[in-house]
Amino acid sequence: MGTDEDIDREFNAVCQIIWGFTLDDFDDDRLVKADHDWLDELTARRACRFAAENGYELGDYANGEMVSDRWGYTWMILAEKRRL
Repeated sequence: MGTDEDIDREFNAVCQIIWGFTLDDFDDDRLVKADHDWLDELTARRACRFAAENGYELGDYANGEMVSDRWGYTWMILAEKRRL
């Protein structure tokens, strides 16, 4: 898997490719309290449903696997949805 820095670097590289920005590129204070509360209560099921509703998949459902950082990717999808 690598170090935390390796994982962060890969996550940021994927985010840059998909969205053109990373979590480091915006101020999370721009999200309203309801969004922060929703993210704090995020479950795998809610993350998958939210991603699908917004045109993304967080896993290979045929094989029962999911991306390891579903929270981070969900945050990115939410940032895109809120046009941050």
